[in-house]
Amino acid sequence: IKERGPLDPKALLDLAKAKPGTIHIGHAGVGSFQHLAVANFAHMAKVDIVEVPEEVYATFYPGADEMAQMMRYWAAHTYLGPDGDQQIAAARRVSTTPSTDFASWASSHLPIPSGD
Repeated sequence: IKERGPLDPKALLDLAKAKPGTIHIGHAGVGSFQHLAVANFAHMAKVDIVEVPEEVYATFYPGADEMAQMMRYWAAHTYLGPDGDQQIAAARRVSTTPSTDFASWASSHLPIPSGD
């Protein structure tokens, strides 16, 4: 897609269906907005999209390498930093409602529709 320029969603979907496995994407890290958006798109559209290595993603736009570094940091430490576990434990002690993990939250807020 980089060589072809930006595509609107319909053109992207048409290309993905016409040539399965030929769309290669990069993202700023597992769990990043880009990763979740592309994974959701691929699942909903029932198309195959190949993820490229981080070093390829780093060439996609100015600052992509720094974005990937930031996402690696978040994956290692959460958005709260290296002492995130301690902060989460403190929040749970004062919270009036129970906390949940992402998988539980996603299953109730981002339901996967039945296939057709």
